Amino acid sequence: MRFILSFILAIFFGLQTYANPKIETQNILEQQVQTAFAKIRKNFSGYGVKSGIIIASPSTEAPKYFYHWTRDAGLTVLFLLQNEALMNDSDRDFFNNFIGDNWVYVEMGMQRAAIQNTTLKKRELALGEPKFNVNGSVYTLGWGRPQTDGPAIRALAMIKWAQKLIAQGKTTQAEVLYGSENPQQLYSPIKMDLEFIAKYWKESSYDLWEEVEGQHFFTLMAIRSALIQGANLADRLSDGGAAGYYRNKANEVTSRLKDFVNAAGFVDTTQRQTDGRTEKVSNLDTAVLLASLYFQDEGFFPVSDAAVLKTRLLLQNKFYETYPINQWQNRSPMDLFSDLGKKIWSTLTDRAPNNSARNYLFGRYSEDVYNGGVEGRNYSNPWFITSAAFAESFCQQGRVEQDPDLRQKYFTAGNDLLKRLLNFVPSGNSDSDANGGMSEQINRHDVLPQGARDLTWSYSSFIRAASTCLN
Repeated sequence: MRFILSFILAIFFGLQTYANPKIETQNILEQQVQTAFAKIRKNFSGYGVKSGIIIASPSTEAPKYFYHWTRDAGLTVLFLLQNEALMNDSDRDFFNNFIGDNWVYVEMGMQRAAIQNTTLKKRELALGEPKFNVNGSVYTLGWGRPQTDGPAIRALAMIKWAQKLIAQGKTTQAEVLYGSENPQQLYSPIKMDLEFIAKYWKESSYDLWEEVEGQHFFTLMAIRSALIQGANLADRLSDGGAAGYYRNKANEVTSRLKDFVNAAGFVDTTQRQTDGRTEKVSNLDTAVLLASLYFQDEGFFPVSDAAVLKTRLLLQNKFYETYPINQWQNRSPMDLFSDLGKKIWSTLTDRAPNNSARNYLFGRYSEDVYNGGVEGRNYSNPWFITSAAFAESFCQQGRVEQDPDLRQKYFTAGNDLLKRLLNFVPSGNSDSDANGGMSEQINRHDVLPQGARDLTWSYSSFIRAASTCLN
């Protein structure tokens, strides 16, 4: 029965694509962007949590994501501040008030709570505490800790907010946010995180997927970006000594990151692994692409970099082979009807991937087994976060491409992938809360939403990608 449903849904989504070739891309993407802002807004202010908490998802079981992750919250605030031009006036006012009046102070409280937590084995790494309960208290049960990308991303988001305050003539407020000579003082949130990552960037930590302990390309790119942006802010606030120290540390991280390009010419996602899952034998992970997009400073590892491009191409081929949905959606519905049984599968597995990959969906890494907390399904799926990242990377490459024809092809690939994603977003004429909803994952077989519902990071990553592809 499940196979029949999967087959029908695959046909349905294929028909959507082939039957509507003239859908106005800009209109449908802009509409989903506004829906995404509204969904994020609800995750900021709804569900009865402490003011300033940003829940990763309202899901409370299978999986329970009803927590505040430092990484997810920081990335979302950063993306919002980077894309205010896409907001309507109501959303812009709400998010600015929320960030300045609530989120900043909740994060400051979490920094103090983490430092004061006596249950940690490595208390010196307390600022790398990854997640917190919705009342602002530290999550003290077993988890992959520390995660040092968290304080780096939190610093980046606060630095972005501080720079905005300075632009508004509120330099005194920015100075308070940046901090004093003593970064352990209660009101030194930016400097506290910067001093921490400058001192401990060489330490092993868990990756952004919370599965592997070691040194990670994504984490170090986040740390490097935070140190560079922190140095720039320190200069503006006449803290030259700190600015020089942060730049020196950023240079050290830069040298280390160059070593992540391996002999095969792609970027290792992890090196010097010390603990965690061992399935990722390829060392290929979409986290590399996320890092290239999210933490772009001084043209270092941009999406057009040869090693990043090779990483992306290898991932495209891996995910084509891994997900049946990618093979289905690159064939017409009539092909599926005519190739039933063994003929379908032999033909599908013989097809070579289209290098544009504009109709593919993408996951974290090909060996992934995390299915979003669903029992009895030991396989991974495409994610909204990662698929949006591929779309953004195509459009970002189009921005720097000099050849007009290639430039258009990249933008077409990115926009087509975003449109494809919208085929898996519930819609309709009712006022259901599910409409416009983006889950964590899309089932690789039956194309139904899977994993945590209304994932904040899914929405913010879609906004990022749409902003790049529309402008």
